[in-house]
Amino acid sequence: MSQQELPAVLLAYQGNAWPAMVEDLAHDLGVSARSLVSIGIGWMPDEGCWVFPERDADGEIVGLVRRFKNGKKLSAKDSKRGLTYGLDPEWQADSVKYIPGSQNWVRCSDEYPCPICERTHWCLLSSECPSDPRAVICGRRAEGARQPMGDAGYLHVRKPSGDVHTGSPLASSSLPILVVEGQSDVASAFDLGFVGVGKPSATGGLYLLGSLLVGREVCVIGENDAGAGRVGMEKTFET
Repeated sequence: MSQQELPAVLLAYQGNAWPAMVEDLAHDLGVSARSLVSIGIGWMPDEGCWVFPERDADGEIVGLVRRFKNGKKLSAKDSKRGLTYGLDPEWQADSVKYIPGSQNWVRCSDEYPCPICERTHWCLLSSECPSDPRAVICGRRAEGARQPMGDAGYLHVRKPSGDVHTGSPLASSSLPILVVEGQSDVASAFDLGFVGVGKPSATGGLYLLGSLLVGREVCVIGENDAGAGRVGMEKTFET
């Protein structure tokens, strides 16, 4: 699949991640379900595994990582490795990167019909104001759309406020950003009140950190795993 298709693919997987399922995984990992949702968890029913997005420094999804029930993690086909972090809900980049996830969209209904095609089912409305949404993913009408969203439909941006750019995809925080390793550590940071950025491995994704974390106070945390974690911590600090 192409990188342009990844947001729509992730959106579909996130729709499969029922709250009770996420709660069960959160219990196993010792984190909150809310923390897993914040980093974009989804479920791949065809492979029976969880899926998490990895991003570049601009918030773009560059790959998907599968997590199996035995804890094994593998990249999805055609995925690149990137960083794991939750997007600031108020952030929109210049090209209108609407955040996938059920927490950011609501289905149209009799009360809130799609303003693009007027249907009362299937289409998605940005959740900040369903009666007059900034953006719509319409399943029927391609004319005037900003971009296709795979099987989900077509993204329509209805208001200039949908193009707001705050400069960073990371949430603001008065505390240092914690640079850690992997999804569960990012979730743990979230539960402790920190913004976390997860590397894909001890020394992976370092080239992305500079531009993502510019101007931010940072605390680098290494893994306690027979030397590799210490090396990764030191290389990350040097970066």
